[in-house]
Amino acid sequence: MDNNRCIGIVTERDLIERTICEKRDPMTTTVGDVMSSDIKTIHPLETVEKALDVMVKNNIKKLPVCLNDDIIGIITVTDISKARPDLSKRFMDTWVRPLWED
Repeated sequence: MDNNRCIGIVTERDLIERTICEKRDPMTTTVGDVMSSDIKTIHPLETVEKALDVMVKNNIKKLPVCLNDDIIGIITVTDISKARPDLSKRFMDTWVRPLWED
Protein backbone atom coordinates (compact mmCIF):
# COMPACT_ATOMS: atom_id res chain seq x y z
CA MET A 1 0.00 0.00 0.00
CA ASP A 2 1.07 3.55 -0.67
CA ASN A 3 -1.17 6.38 0.51
CA ASN A 4 -4.06 3.89 0.82
CA ARG A 5 -3.55 2.63 -2.72
CA CYS A 6 -2.61 -0.93 -3.56
CA ILE A 7 0.70 -0.78 -5.45
CA GLY A 8 1.73 -4.41 -5.36
CA ILE A 9 1.01 -7.98 -4.37
CA VAL A 10 3.33 -10.89 -3.69
CA THR A 11 2.08 -14.32 -4.66
CA GLU A 12 3.63 -17.76 -4.50
CA ARG A 13 4.27 -17.52 -8.23
CA ASP A 14 6.11 -14.20 -7.74
CA LEU A 15 8.33 -15.76 -5.10
CA ILE A 16 9.14 -18.78 -7.24
CA GLU A 17 9.75 -16.90 -10.49
CA ARG A 18 11.57 -13.87 -9.09
CA THR A 19 13.51 -15.45 -6.27
CA ILE A 20 14.13 -19.14 -6.91
CA CYS A 21 14.17 -19.13 -10.74
CA GLU A 22 16.27 -15.96 -10.88
CA LYS A 23 18.53 -17.36 -8.12
CA ARG A 24 18.17 -14.26 -5.94
CA ASP A 25 19.25 -14.35 -2.32
CA PRO A 26 16.03 -14.47 -0.26
CA MET A 27 17.87 -12.83 2.64
CA THR A 28 18.59 -9.66 0.65
CA THR A 29 15.74 -9.62 -1.87
CA THR A 30 12.99 -7.19 -0.87
CA VAL A 31 9.24 -7.49 -1.30
CA GLY A 32 9.44 -4.62 -3.77
CA ASP A 33 11.90 -6.64 -5.85
CA VAL A 34 9.48 -9.54 -6.36
CA MET A 35 5.99 -8.06 -6.12
CA SER A 36 3.67 -7.81 -9.07
CA SER A 37 2.65 -4.23 -9.76
CA ASP A 38 -0.09 -2.69 -11.93
CA ILE A 39 -2.55 -4.42 -9.63
CA LYS A 40 -6.03 -5.17 -10.86
CA THR A 41 -8.76 -4.84 -8.22
CA ILE A 42 -12.49 -5.35 -8.02
CA HIS A 43 -15.32 -3.71 -6.07
CA PRO A 44 -17.13 -5.96 -3.57
CA LEU A 45 -20.47 -5.46 -5.33
CA GLU A 46 -19.20 -6.78 -8.67
CA THR A 47 -20.28 -10.27 -9.69
CA VAL A 48 -18.17 -13.38 -9.29
CA GLU A 49 -18.32 -13.78 -13.06
CA LYS A 50 -16.83 -10.30 -13.50
CA ALA A 51 -14.03 -11.23 -11.07
CA LEU A 52 -13.27 -14.33 -13.11
CA ASP A 53 -13.28 -12.29 -16.32
CA VAL A 54 -10.71 -9.88 -14.83
CA MET A 55 -8.57 -12.83 -13.70
CA VAL A 56 -8.65 -14.54 -17.09
CA LYS A 57 -8.02 -11.32 -19.02
CA ASN A 58 -5.02 -10.47 -16.83
CA ASN A 59 -3.70 -14.01 -16.29
CA ILE A 60 -3.97 -13.78 -12.50
CA LYS A 61 -5.34 -16.10 -9.83
CA LYS A 62 -5.74 -13.62 -6.97
CA LEU A 63 -7.74 -10.39 -7.11
CA PRO A 64 -7.80 -7.79 -4.32
CA VAL A 65 -11.29 -6.58 -3.39
CA CYS A 66 -11.24 -2.82 -2.71
CA LEU A 67 -13.75 -0.42 -1.21
CA ASN A 68 -12.87 3.29 -1.02
CA ASP A 69 -9.23 2.47 -1.83
CA ASP A 70 -9.01 0.03 1.09
CA ILE A 71 -8.30 -3.65 0.47
CA ILE A 72 -11.07 -5.50 2.27
CA GLY A 73 -10.30 -8.96 0.91
CA ILE A 74 -8.84 -11.06 -1.83
CA ILE A 75 -10.83 -13.38 -4.07
CA THR A 76 -9.00 -16.32 -5.59
CA VAL A 77 -9.67 -18.83 -8.32
CA THR A 78 -10.09 -21.41 -5.55
CA ASP A 79 -12.79 -19.27 -3.91
CA ILE A 80 -14.65 -19.04 -7.20
CA SER A 81 -14.36 -22.76 -7.89
CA LYS A 82 -15.92 -23.52 -4.52
CA ALA A 83 -18.71 -20.97 -4.87
CA ARG A 84 -19.41 -21.45 -8.58
CA PRO A 85 -18.21 -24.81 -9.91
CA ASP A 86 -19.87 -23.99 -13.24
CA LEU A 87 -17.44 -21.10 -13.72
CA SER A 88 -14.49 -23.36 -12.92
CA LYS A 89 -15.01 -25.27 -16.16
CA ARG A 90 -14.97 -22.02 -18.12
CA PHE A 91 -11.77 -20.99 -16.34
CA MET A 92 -10.13 -24.31 -17.15
CA ASP A 93 -11.19 -24.15 -20.79
CA THR A 94 -10.16 -20.54 -21.42
CA TRP A 95 -6.99 -20.18 -19.36
CA VAL A 96 -5.47 -23.31 -17.88
CA ARG A 97 -5.98 -25.78 -20.72
CA PRO A 98 -4.35 -23.56 -23.39
CA LEU A 99 -1.30 -23.18 -21.13
CA TRP A 100 -1.01 -26.96 -20.82
CA GLU A 101 -1.12 -27.34 -24.59
CA ASP A 102 1.80 -24.92 -25.20
